[in-house]
Amino acid sequence: MAGVISFTMAETALRKSEGMYKPLFENANDGITFYGINPEGLPGRFLQIKRYHLQDALRSIQGGWAPAHA
Repeated sequence: MAGVISFTMAETALRKSEGMYKPLFENANDGITFYGINPEGLPGRFLQIKRYHLQDALRSIQGGWAPAHA
């Protein structure tokens, strides 16, 4: 029973946190990217990226980063 209560509390906290931070992420004027870290400690897969900044991110991982909005 305690495991179920802990899980429910964690879900509630996650929803509250998402409700607070998701609008900040979506409405920010800056490029925000979340990515995982691979076992070597280097950037791994993109986890979340603002659609508006996707082209800049793709350019950077292809080796020729130049902001499209400069």
